Amino acid sequence: MTGSNDKIGKLLEEILKWQRLQGMKILREILPQLLDTEEKRIVYEMTDGKNNQSKIANEAKVATGTVSNWWNLWYSYGILIKEGKGKGRYKKIISLKDLGIPIKPKSFGEKNDHSSRIDKQG
Repeated sequence: MTGSNDKIGKLLEEILKWQRLQGMKILREILPQLLDTEEKRIVYEMTDGKNNQSKIANEAKVATGTVSNWWNLWYSYGILIKEGKGKGRYKKIISLKDLGIPIKPKSFGEKNDHSSRIDKQG
């Protein structure tokens, strides 16, 4: 029986390897579309099942309702999982770093201030 279990285990590992590869390809296609702003990328990356909605919203400089809406959308696409029972927290399924999707390091903790733009007309 153990020889049979070993074969099954090796087969499952092989299947998992190819499934993971296929999933990574799909994620590399879909994530840039779903996370099309720096704020969304910050919210997604901070969604680790530990950070609460208020902390994430504050860091990304967006409303808590916006975080909630994004979480619900991303959960429906399968890029978040629910963390814990009844906590209402989500967790990303993979880090953007692991997929090679950059987040500007200076974004974290910086205010999105567009008032410094100078209108060169006139």
